[in-house]
Amino acid sequence: MVIGPGGPLAGNITGVRLRHRPGRQHGNADTLLWRPCAAAGCEHCPRQEARAQLAPTVATLRIIDGEAGCLPLSPVQVQEEQERDAALTHVRSWLAAGKRPEWADVATLGTETRAYHSQWGGLERGMAPYIGGGGPLAEGPTCCSC
Repeated sequence: MVIGPGGPLAGNITGVRLRHRPGRQHGNADTLLWRPCAAAGCEHCPRQEARAQLAPTVATLRIIDGEAGCLPLSPVQVQEEQERDAALTHVRSWLAAGKRPEWADVATLGTETRAYHSQWGGLERGMAPYIGGGGPLAEGPTCCSC
């Protein structure tokens, strides 16, 4: 009887002993069934190496003043970006009104807006100076990582 390398005789051909591990003791039983990578005839490794060669990883990094990825932003630029942000538009209106909206009004909005709603206490203390325009941003240029 001739059986392929995945059959019962595979253990005899490759020198791997298979052992049944019943019950809770078989957590890593699948590792006992792996076939060793033969020096010749292994189709898995060359395919993986070919895939790695076809898709090289390319990254672009912009360095300014010795710090990677840090762009100086003026308070006006930050405020313009905040005004363009849809989620922050809702937050600005909430803070201007001084009242937390009901969940029914927020439930249909985006994930980011709902997250801001759930962090209402932090928005009043932490974000109001930034969004309002008279806080720390007015003191000088900032960096995106600050």
